Parts: sequence; C-alpha cells; structure tokens
Amino acid sequence: MARNTTAVRAASLAELAELLTGLDEFLRSGTAATSALTEFLASRGHAHPGFAAGNLIDEVSFTAYWLRGLTGRTGPAAQDRPAGSPASGHH
Repeated sequence: MARNTTAVRAASLAELAELLTGLDEFLRSGTAATSALTEFLASRGHAHPGFAAGNLIDEVSFTAYWLRGLTGRTGPAAQDRPAGSPASGHH
C-alpha cells in the first residue's frame, strides 16, 4: 500500500510552534480568555464547555511543545525569541 507523505520545512514547523506558543500564552493569560473560549464552546452546544476549553488549551500547549521538540527549540516561548523577531512584539 502506497503511503502519502508531505515534506514540511523545519522553518514552517518552527513558525507554527511559535504561533501555537503565543496562542497558549494568550489563553493562559487570565480568566477572560478562558471564559470567552468556554462561552464560545457553549454557544456551539458543547455539553461540557469548561472542560472542553481546558482540554483545548492543553492540546495547544502540548502540540506547541511537540513542534518545538521537532525543530530543536525547547524553550517555552517569547523569552527564547530574539528581540526584533516578528513574534517577539519588539519591532
């Protein structure tokens, strides 16, 4: 059986890891973000929106961590970004 594979550039994975890390930081930045996500999931009819929000936030975090591992970037987030990089916020 033939297997479909797609090559993904390491730089693209690193960029995705950075994006997910920033999203994780935002979602964990306070109750307003978590509450908004919970409300959104409730509006879509989720039976347990708070639980689902927590799981989604954790999944973002775990995926970012996994991608950083693939690309050799093991630091948690913005602290590892050089000043002036697009995701650092210090232009």
